[in-house]
Amino acid sequence: MVTAPPNFETLKQSAADSKNLSEFKNKFAETIDVNYDVIKLAKAFRVGNNIVYSIKFSVDKALNLSFQFSEFKLSPNTVLSIFTNFELTDSITSKEDNPSNIWATRIYQGNELYFKLSVPSNEAPEVKLRVKKMSLGYRHVGGGFFGNPGTSGNCNINVVCPPGAGWENERNSVALIVSGGNEICTGTLVMNTCGTNRPYLLTANHCLNSNVTNWVFQFQTWSSDCATNTGWREDVQFNGCQLRANNAATDFALVELNQIPATNSGITYSGWSRTGNLPVMTTSIHHPSGDLMKISHDFQAPVSVSWFNGANNHWRATFDQGIVQHGSSGSALFDENHRLIGQLHGNQNNICNIGDNNCFCNIQLPSIGEYGRFDISWTGGGTNSTRLSNWLDYAGTNALTTNTTNISALPNTITPAGTIIGHYTVNGGSTQYSITNDTYQNLYVPRNSWVSIVFTITTQTFPINTWSFENITANGLNFTAGFQSSPYGYGSVYKNIYLDAGTNCGTIRRTYSFNVVSIGGFGRVAVSPNPTKDVLNVSITKTDSPSEANSNAVNNTKILGRTNFAIADINTNQVLKRWTFNESKLMNYNLDIRGLKAGVYILTTERNGETATTKVIIQ
Repeated sequence: MVTAPPNFETLKQSAADSKNLSEFKNKFAETIDVNYDVIKLAKAFRVGNNIVYSIKFSVDKALNLSFQFSEFKLSPNTVLSIFTNFELTDSITSKEDNPSNIWATRIYQGNELYFKLSVPSNEAPEVKLRVKKMSLGYRHVGGGFFGNPGTSGNCNINVVCPPGAGWENERNSVALIVSGGNEICTGTLVMNTCGTNRPYLLTANHCLNSNVTNWVFQFQTWSSDCATNTGWREDVQFNGCQLRANNAATDFALVELNQIPATNSGITYSGWSRTGNLPVMTTSIHHPSGDLMKISHDFQAPVSVSWFNGANNHWRATFDQGIVQHGSSGSALFDENHRLIGQLHGNQNNICNIGDNNCFCNIQLPSIGEYGRFDISWTGGGTNSTRLSNWLDYAGTNALTTNTTNISALPNTITPAGTIIGHYTVNGGSTQYSITNDTYQNLYVPRNSWVSIVFTITTQTFPINTWSFENITANGLNFTAGFQSSPYGYGSVYKNIYLDAGTNCGTIRRTYSFNVVSIGGFGRVAVSPNPTKDVLNVSITKTDSPSEANSNAVNNTKILGRTNFAIADINTNQVLKRWTFNESKLMNYNLDIRGLKAGVYILTTERNGETATTKVIIQ
């Protein structure tokens, strides 16, 4: 049980009194600092070859919960599930691992949250989960439980209702943003002029209240029914991003998601227009109060207005259908051609308190939204970090418009035209083993070994501006990385290498994913018969996994080398006989001990720099 801060009840009582006249800010939770090692605190039990860790967190006064991790590392075959009595996020895997080791959950309704991990026992030392912050909801936010009408005003319009017809492509680009675990906004994936699947997302500058590495993005979160909130998805989630550009003047922020959406996700990138032409009509798609996705229409042309007596750099829409509320911040305004022309800043004349749905639906009508103009944000403050042009037109095409496009029609990267050859060696040896550009590879090496990986660019059929590697040493056209394998018997160290080539249209990326599997070592050395007269059979049980044992025997044989035996007098330690064998798949050897006198001896087995001793009796 986690104790809520002393001011929590006061926050709950005063939540409805919060109002900001200038911006649609939407704080719903109090974030507290904690330090919980999930693995150490969880109950652990075995299920087959796996260890299952289970833990429940509860806060008696919280209306909803979300967590932020300062350590987040899952091994290759670990599966994490997070759930309540009503909601489930399943099959969280090592794909969520990232260089910063930071990860955050989405918002879960209620005051209890369960974590369950299933970890192969030999991978348990690799898993790290440490909760650093917990956000305790003092105000209802989101769609609630299934069938709940949601937390926004009932005059909002579900995006699946008739007014949403024809906007199916654009709604697939819209995300609910959980910012810092205690504030919500809306954002939209935007197209770039190179036509690549590069996840730039536009939202509001005033949403930048925290470290964006902790942001959570939920896409395709809409009701399947027009009249009620029911049947929505919560599994199209992305964690973390990098801030690319922002400017307070037009209240824009452009971030890049840490993960590239899958081509079969149905997600789209919205087209945009930077012409500055006056639209005929406008539409907004958004998540008011963190609720399921809604849509609003203004059937008249917007008005270009100033923001608090500044420059005329905002579009003002006066909606005929639907409204916008706190939480809609950062949502896109589209013209009649379905092209984005701005993002929601707020309403300078807002008179409603946060959560006062009666005010938004009955008093502040018609609903007004004022949007920072995309065409002015294009050049912004004149620098790469304060304008959009450097990021959305990095090829310098000077295009005025783009169109909404499904990710399935876009490449994740530009296809490299060069040839790249990779190989690896073990412990400085001369034998080289081939590497291919697979999404995942196992490298079977002796435990505690140093693996040196080298890439060589052999041909280039187009100009390359720059080659750069993450955590790799560059030397001409050769690039080297090194990994230490696990010191434990059978175990693995998962690594990603990203090879980036800079071109006029951005970055070419090839990903090399390695599971450096530690093999070898002694599980058990068995001798029989013991006592014996003439032949001693020695059987070595390796600590390899079943999958390794069935893998390419050539790899195992080349890497494992030889096994040496020596038998010595137990009293004098004098070595009387030696044997050397090339490695075999069976790891079973017959030693001829004829000629030795009856007595007690010590058999020493040496393999890959490790030794084991066994007492042997000769009759």
